[in-house]
Amino acid sequence: MGTVTPLLEVRDLKTYFHTKEGIAKAVDGISFEVNEGASFGFVGESGCGKTTAALSIIKLLPKNGRIEGGQVLFRGEDLTAKSDEEIRMRRWKDVSIVFQGAMNSLNPVMRISKQIVEAIRLHEDISIPEARERVKRLFAQVGLNPALLDQYPHEFSGGMKQRVMIALALACNPRLIIGDEPTTALDVMVQAQILDLLEELRRSLNLATILISHDLSVIFDACERLAVMFLSAADRLTELYLEAGRYEQGVELAQRTLAADNCWERAYRHLMVAYHRLGNRGQIGRVYQRCVQTLRDELDVSPTDETTALFAELTN
Repeated sequence: MGTVTPLLEVRDLKTYFHTKEGIAKAVDGISFEVNEGASFGFVGESGCGKTTAALSIIKLLPKNGRIEGGQVLFRGEDLTAKSDEEIRMRRWKDVSIVFQGAMNSLNPVMRISKQIVEAIRLHEDISIPEARERVKRLFAQVGLNPALLDQYPHEFSGGMKQRVMIALALACNPRLIIGDEPTTALDVMVQAQILDLLEELRRSLNLATILISHDLSVIFDACERLAVMFLSAADRLTELYLEAGRYEQGVELAQRTLAADNCWERAYRHLMVAYHRLGNRGQIGRVYQRCVQTLRDELDVSPTDETTALFAELTN
C-alpha cells in the first residue's frame, strides 16, 4: 500500500514579527500536515499564534511579519519560495480563507455579488455573466437565496454574512479552506449551523479544512485531527520587556495575562523575575504563594520544578 502524500505539509515553520521592542516569535517551529479531504484543527489561547500560522500558509502577513524558516508544501510545492505575484494567484484557487469577523471582511459600499465576481475574474478568464451565474450557484450551495446576491452587506444578518464569506472562499474551487474562528460573534445556534455547513461542504466537495478556534469543544467536534498551540504572544512580549530592562511594563503585562488567560504558571514566573530585577524581594514570595494557591484551586496541581527552582534561586 503506497504512502499518501499530504495535500499540505508544514515543516518547522517560523514566523517572526519585527517590532520596536525586538523580535516577537509568533510561530516558532511548528510542523503539521493535512491530507486531501481531511479536517484539521488549531486550538489555543488568544495570542498563541494560530492566525499567524494560517496567514503564513498563504503569505498574507502584515509588513513587519516575516517567514524566517521552514517550508509550507502544497502538493509538494514550497509556497514560501513563491513570489508575491505567484502566491497571489494561488490564493483562492488552491487555498482560501474564511476570515474572522465577516462584517470587517466585506466592503460595506459594494454589492455582495460584485465582491465575489471580482474575486472570480481576478483568477479566471470568464465573463461577468458567467461569474454571476457561479455566484448564484454558490449562494444556493451555502444556503442563501440567490435572489439576494445584489444586496449590500449591512442588509444581511451576522450568520448570512458568514455564509457569504464561505461562498467567497469556495468561489475558485480551492482544495483547502482555512476557517479563522469562523463562528466568532455569532450566537450558539448560528455557530452550529455554520460548522455543520462547513462539514457538509467538506464531505460533498472532498475539501480539506483547517479550523482555528480558542474553543476546544468546537475543534473536538468538528475536526478529525487537532493541534494545540501554546505560549502566547503576551508571554513573549513580557520576556522582551524584561530583556530590555522595562520591568514595570513586564509586571503590568504579566498581571494582565494572569487576568485574561489560563497560562498562570508562566505569568507568575514572569512576575517573580520582574520583581527580582526591581529589587522588590518581598513581592517574590507573595507571587509564589499566589501561584501555589491558584494552581491548587484551579487545576489541583503543584508548581512545576522549574517554578520552584526559580523561586529558590531568586530568594537565596
